[in-house]
Amino acid sequence: MKKIALLVLALILILSFAAGTALAADVTYVKVTGSVVNLRSGPGTSYDKLGSVTKDTQLVWLSTGDGWYQVKTSSGQKAWISATYSELVSVADPGSSTPQTPSSSTPSGSAKTALVNTNSSNVRSGPSTSYSSLTKLSAGTEVTVLYFSDGWYQVRLADGTEGWISASLLDLGNSGSILVAEKERRQTVRFTHGQVCGSGKYALSSGTAGLIVKIQSSEPFLYEIARTSKGMAFYTDISLSGETNVSSYRASGVSSLSQTDNKTALLFSGSQKLYLGAVPSADGCTVTLTVGTSPLIGHRIVVDPGHGSYAGSSTDPGAVQNGLSERDINMAIGRALLYKLNAAGADARLTHDGPTSLDLYDRAWFANALEADAFVSVHCNSATNNTANGSSTYFYAPAGNTMGWNRSEHQLLAKEVQSELVAALASRNIGVKEERFVVIRETDMPSILVETLFISNPSEAAVLSDPDSQQQIAAAIRDGMANWFAAME
Repeated sequence: MKKIALLVLALILILSFAAGTALAADVTYVKVTGSVVNLRSGPGTSYDKLGSVTKDTQLVWLSTGDGWYQVKTSSGQKAWISATYSELVSVADPGSSTPQTPSSSTPSGSAKTALVNTNSSNVRSGPSTSYSSLTKLSAGTEVTVLYFSDGWYQVRLADGTEGWISASLLDLGNSGSILVAEKERRQTVRFTHGQVCGSGKYALSSGTAGLIVKIQSSEPFLYEIARTSKGMAFYTDISLSGETNVSSYRASGVSSLSQTDNKTALLFSGSQKLYLGAVPSADGCTVTLTVGTSPLIGHRIVVDPGHGSYAGSSTDPGAVQNGLSERDINMAIGRALLYKLNAAGADARLTHDGPTSLDLYDRAWFANALEADAFVSVHCNSATNNTANGSSTYFYAPAGNTMGWNRSEHQLLAKEVQSELVAALASRNIGVKEERFVVIRETDMPSILVETLFISNPSEAAVLSDPDSQQQIAAAIRDGMANWFAAME
């Protein structure tokens, strides 16, 4: 009996060991369920933000504590993520189901490629200039984007080397619903004007901001945009065919269209100063041009309706005064501003269009990932004294700080918008102020936060709630931004 018992015990131990081995083969990951979720240094929102991950990203699970998961990223970094916006999943065969690389270059969740836009760009061992340089890359080098943190991208080079490069040194390509068009000042691929590498056709039509020129080819093609003494020029490396008679489109401000350089260039002229914007398709075979007199044409602008973030079951309404919620007023003005900017030829985007899981840092990240040319956060002011009134505009670019290199641009943007806002509303001019608000501190581009009027003041609250006044406020912000872009050229 004793031998039988020992045999049974041994069998149980063997089966238990086998079962344990099978369980050990299951690798547990944390799958992100929120659209954009923060990684933090500890299990709580009071801990430092280490970066962001997007929906469906999978991270290796390490432990669980107080509604948070401790995880490890593909770079080996340990961090914590809220269980509210993620879930545990088990993968039986980790060799065939590796976790997705966390990528904050776009809200799509998968790794994307990008082009280096500056010669001798340093790839460093960590996300700041204090880390050593691993190598230098030339303009046009393609890298794979792995991760985003505080203005730096972790990238993988063609030889497998991984390192960090400043976000300002990369141009992102198409990513999910976000198309990051090439910018004239960041054009990295040069070609000889007049060389012909293919053919294409273009068609003309009218748009809200000017003349629309849709160029199509069977193969991807290169292009450059340049200002000439008479207007704007679009250079490409394919021979183009299409009509040049623009008499039907004079309302756009374009008085003539001609071709040169073996028909590889389109030259636009007008009686007023012209602007040209180009939006390429994801496959590079189509480019849509907008040519007109608005300085906003071709510029990417991110509009942030203030407040509206939610955590769990609670939502941030902003100030609630005189029967109004600041969140709702900000959204109404933000949507109106979005429409007016796009109608003027800009490529404008909202950080959110209703209740959102994006916190303040995420909104700044959104603008950075889009490589926006400008950022504006729309707010209403509030005070305990209900007689407080007026309009103000904030920027942040302290001298001596890394953000201070383009301080004049930040400040001028705030001044232009403030001037138009006060003129449109006949409001008290509180002035242009400088404050360390997160959304204008963490963005890489010139950014402002606009306090339109006081929601706590009954008279100004009545203006804020009026749909016509909301349109007026949006138009003033648009006009101020147009003035700024015109001055920046």
